[in-house]
Amino acid sequence: MIQQLSLGHCLQLFVLSTCSILLTGCGEPLVGIPGGQLNGSEQTPPPRWKTVPDTIQVEFRPDTDPYSINIWGAAIGPDLYIATKPEGTKWSAMLETDSNVRARIGTELYALKASPVTDAEERQRVFDRYLEKYEMEMEADWVETAPIFRLDRR
Repeated sequence: MIQQLSLGHCLQLFVLSTCSILLTGCGEPLVGIPGGQLNGSEQTPPPRWKTVPDTIQVEFRPDTDPYSINIWGAAIGPDLYIATKPEGTKWSAMLETDSNVRARIGTELYALKASPVTDAEERQRVFDRYLEKYEMEMEADWVETAPIFRLDRR
């Protein structure tokens, strides 16, 4: 015997089905939800990062278990940087075992290697660039404590 579903139940099923498809069928990060492998053909990184949008996509563990996120990125001449909160994140821990990453900027995909930035002067330049680019007001201790990574060419 087939039961008739109410309009409310049908709407709930539709919303749940749509969300499930979006979350499981989408390999790429969606707003604040991490994704898997980034699609696109790899390009040679430019000699200088001229235009880097506010948000870029970075894929960690590209050769084993891809994990990708949307993240703020900052460029200073030939160098591209990403940073995180002082206590680190899931992806910053991943870099301890595999420093290879892929970054997608616009439609271009680049194979890179994440290197921790420990030099105080370089960290200060990155901090200043983030403040300028994102018009942020941050406490100065961020530059001393937060993990910052330079995405170098492989």
